[in-house]
Amino acid sequence: MSLLSAPGNVIRAAVGAALFLGLTPLAWGQKGAFRAGYVVLAATPADTLRGEVDLYRAGRVQPQVLFRTAQQAPRTYGLDELLAAGDATGLQYRRCQVPKGEANVPAMLQVLVAGPASLYSDPTGQLPAPFYLDKPGRQPMPLKREQFMQVLETAFADCPSLSGSRRYVYAASELRQYVAYYNRCVYPQATMQNQPVSRSKDRVRLGVQAGLARVFFYRPYRAGGKALPGTLTPTFGLLATLPLNNHFAVFTGFTYNGYRSDNSFSELIPGSSYLRTYRYQTKGSVVRWPLALRITARRPEALWRPYFQAGIQMSYLLASELKTQISHPDPNTPQDDVSTAESIDGLGRGLHGEAGLLLPCGKARLGIGLRGESTNGFPVRGRLFLTDFRQLTLGLTYYH
Repeated sequence: MSLLSAPGNVIRAAVGAALFLGLTPLAWGQKGAFRAGYVVLAATPADTLRGEVDLYRAGRVQPQVLFRTAQQAPRTYGLDELLAAGDATGLQYRRCQVPKGEANVPAMLQVLVAGPASLYSDPTGQLPAPFYLDKPGRQPMPLKREQFMQVLETAFADCPSLSGSRRYVYAASELRQYVAYYNRCVYPQATMQNQPVSRSKDRVRLGVQAGLARVFFYRPYRAGGKALPGTLTPTFGLLATLPLNNHFAVFTGFTYNGYRSDNSFSELIPGSSYLRTYRYQTKGSVVRWPLALRITARRPEALWRPYFQAGIQMSYLLASELKTQISHPDPNTPQDDVSTAESIDGLGRGLHGEAGLLLPCGKARLGIGLRGESTNGFPVRGRLFLTDFRQLTLGLTYYH
């Protein structure tokens, strides 16, 4: 059994499982539904209409809220027409002016805590900060990971028991507790609502990858079918993930790496006691196009997210050379030494599998993954046999 053959079997099984899961209804997410709720109109006076609302699209870049009553057909309200909306599950959205660059822009934010001091989250992931703190008489203050502690210390200065702790954790559940505690501390008689934690949504991401790759060659007449390992070489890639929902995505792109190897081995000539020594020298480069289904654990707002992906890939060899030297250490061997130079080229196909970890890097994501790829059937020019490749890659990817 050749090196990587067992991982190859695992990859084949994973491809089938991933494709099966990807075709289930769960992979495509849930659609919206009408629930009892309300909308607050932006017109003067700000009327509150009660009936049934569908908030499925309320958290998008171009938010929309569907509203209907028993007497009125469904109507769509946009950002300019609303001040707030909510349903019977406790899910609420509020329109706010938030700082973005040199100006303030309107945005529909999800309410996490409603009270004299309120906490909002950005459901789109497109605003400067994931969370915003709103206090009476002030515009919502952005809470970015790199400076949220300073903002909270200043904002909670009138609650010494909270501002003096200096042990803030940057997570939605923790921020909700801080704001709720602050309201009880400073406004003990005020009414407060603690809403469900905002659920972020994955979005299309483009990535740039750099890493190290190692190629293994399989020659059809290699003794025992063992691999001919190459040296570590740098690899680069342009990648993309296209989300189906928060846990399933289509992965594709292009990767490029060179390869080089120099391997020797000896074996007995069949039917004799003479040794024959083979020396293989290869060099070239390969371009790959993977197409895979990625399964990512945990929610998008989590600090770290493991992922696994499996699929297929096409490969094309560029300027690939193979030099073969066959020699006989014993001068009495009744065979001549042989040296050949061949070209391996053309298109190959095979399987692709990768496992790794996604980490936040500001609004971007940093991916660290180990990838295995098998390619079958590269033609050798002028010969009747094919050459198989296996490749292991350790990559670091910056997803914007």
